[in-house]
Amino acid sequence: TLEVACRLAVDRHRFLKGPGWRVNMFDTVIIVLQLLETCVSLVVRQYSLLASNLYTLRIVRMIRLCRIVRSLRLLRSIGEVRSIMWSVGASLKPLIGASLILFFLIYVVAVYLTEVAALHRAKA
Repeated sequence: TLEVACRLAVDRHRFLKGPGWRVNMFDTVIIVLQLLETCVSLVVRQYSLLASNLYTLRIVRMIRLCRIVRSLRLLRSIGEVRSIMWSVGASLKPLIGASLILFFLIYVVAVYLTEVAALHRAKA
């Protein structure tokens, strides 16, 4: 909210007519939806309508989804965060492979120890 207010104060008439008007409009819509969500949640708490009114719950979910989209858009614009996220995503495949190898080794050792214990029990 503060970010959009600062941009509006700086850009004034270029806020909706300048080169980044789509982003500004998207951010404004998201902020209006956040304020709407806050108002809806206050009304729901006050009147305990959450259990009986599924339409209100759907509206709140859609608003939260829009906020997630905005967060992802902001993450794409930050280069360092984007490279960190790419690194984490790229390291998932080797992590899964190493986890599978470790699981297989634990399984083989468990089977071996079970066989040894069964042979020891049979001899005793």
